[in-house]
Amino acid sequence: MNDPEPVDSMTRPGVVPSEPESGSPGSDPAPRARRLWTAHRTLRRALAVTGLAAWLGCPSIPVAAAQSVGPIRTGSADEAPVEEDLPNVIGQFTTGIRDREPIDQVSFVRTEIELIYFFTELRDRTGERIVHRWSYAGEILSEVPFEVDGPRWRVWSSKQLRADQHGDWTVEVVDEQGEVLAAETFRYLGPGGA
Repeated sequence: MNDPEPVDSMTRPGVVPSEPESGSPGSDPAPRARRLWTAHRTLRRALAVTGLAAWLGCPSIPVAAAQSVGPIRTGSADEAPVEEDLPNVIGQFTTGIRDREPIDQVSFVRTEIELIYFFTELRDRTGERIVHRWSYAGEILSEVPFEVDGPRWRVWSSKQLRADQHGDWTVEVVDEQGEVLAAETFRYLGPGGA
């Protein structure tokens, strides 16, 4: 897929509708990624609640990210989440997008990585306008708007990182009323992992 034209010199959005959710084989290309994401979110919530995140040197976890966004399922790794158990906004940082899915999930990156993506999957928000709000050092650097044109919609934006911008970065997914629907933070590590 070719990247769309940049919105500004530092942010590029990508918008691609999801495949129909028909239940036919291959209609959901990422059940494994979804299970991994759910497991990762559960671990991050547990770390945030117990205070271990700070002790382990993990990036700060906003309170909203530590709060439950829906029922947490247990069971074997082969079980797919039930549709109503999935949150309607999922966001994560990744170092790339392939086939409309993030290739990985990162909570920190080193300065060798110069481009970071924020991927969001939205459900049941057709007709809404959603914004990715990128912040660094407490300052909003950009806001990237997206129009949601389907019941299951995937969008992403990216940020070109400079080596001197190490520290915590946050992206908030914000609706038209200004409500933060999701927020994630990653740490850009400077030389020596600082």
